[in-house]
Formats: sequence, structure tokens, C-alpha cells
Amino acid sequence: MDRRYNEAEVAEILDRASRGDPTPLAPASREGLTLAEVEAIAHEVGIEADAVKAAASALPLAYPRNFPGSHQLRRSRMTRVVTLDAVPSDDDWDRMVVALREVFGVAGHVQRSGTLRSWMAPGIEVHGEPEGAGYRIRMNARDDNGWSGMVTGLFSVLSGAVMMGIVAMSGGDDMAVYVATGALMALGAGGAAWGRYHLDRWVEKTGDRLRRAVDRVRALPPVGS
Repeated sequence: MDRRYNEAEVAEILDRASRGDPTPLAPASREGLTLAEVEAIAHEVGIEADAVKAAASALPLAYPRNFPGSHQLRRSRMTRVVTLDAVPSDDDWDRMVVALREVFGVAGHVQRSGTLRSWMAPGIEVHGEPEGAGYRIRMNARDDNGWSGMVTGLFSVLSGAVMMGIVAMSGGDDMAVYVATGALMALGAGGAAWGRYHLDRWVEKTGDRLRRAVDRVRALPPVGS
């Protein structure tokens, strides 16, 4: 199924395409116009289809719906997409894998099944897959360490607070219990802070690597050449 763009995304794509700006945009919607329909609108106002495709490829795929803590979870997931006009040959794909290995600094491993291709390494997956009449390279990165550290730390703080409240309500005066629960809360707070720091560093580092990976793939010779 072709991806669809809402009114705000269409306006943003056309604006960026007219300025030649492919920088990442906001998360995608599940409703709206297809890329072909956006290209048709762009054609009417004199914007080239290639510029529209480049701007649209900077849109990450849709994120999950909001829920408590979803903002930090979304920060631990990144997606970038590069659209191609045709299915890459084996030689084209091999050149892409070499570029990805150089950018991410790991060998990873490759899988192929018909026109479907994948390159995977710890924390990063790159998939080549048909899209409409063309093809796309989808890069997915994820960090579970920072996110899980924040969740575990906050859970420890909450657990300590609950335990301390129960002891206080029951009239207990055992200082050892208060010290133990206080230590649990302190460790939890430290774990949450570490998780946030780790996630911030990961976002900065991985965002830069994905940008360079997209640039490297786009800089390769045209597919089939």
C-alpha cells in the first residue's frame, strides 16, 4: 500500500522540495495523499518530481500512538527512507552494504530473498523493499539500553516510594527499612538519569550516522548504471 501524507506534511514537502531541503521532518500520518498525488500537485506549480521524492524520503515512518512515556520511546527509535526509481541489482546492493559498513563501523550480515534485501547489525536494520512502481531503502535504528534504564530506574523510585508509604502508614519505625527503601530510590534515580544521558548521546550519534548513511546511498551511481 502506498504511503499517504496529511495536509501539513504535503505543505511541508512542497515547501522543502521548492527549496531543495531534504532534512528530516515530523513523524508521518496514516491518512492523506499518496506520493504520486503530491507529485501531481507539485507538477502544477512547477516543482520537479525528483525534488518531491527527496523531500518526502526525509519523512520518518509513522510512530506509535501516544501513551505515557511514548516521547522517550519514540526518541529511541529512528527511521529514514531513501526512495529509488528501480530495483537495485546485486552489484548496486553490494555497494550500498559497503557504504553502510563504513558509516556504522560494523560488518553486519546480509539477507536476500527475491527483490527483498536486508543488512542488519546490533541496533540497526536496513531493508530494501518494493514500493509502488519503485523501490525504497528503509533504515531502522533502535536503542533499548537508554529506554530500559530509564524505565527500570523510575520503577525502582516508584517502588521505593510505595514501600516507604506502606511502612509509614502501618506505624513502623524501623530505621533500616527507611534506609533500604531510600537507597533503592536513590539507585533508581541514578539509573533513570543514566538512561536519559545514554539516550541523549545515542540520539545525537545515531542521527548523525543515519544522515551520513542516507547521503552515501544517494551519492552512489544511479541504480542499474
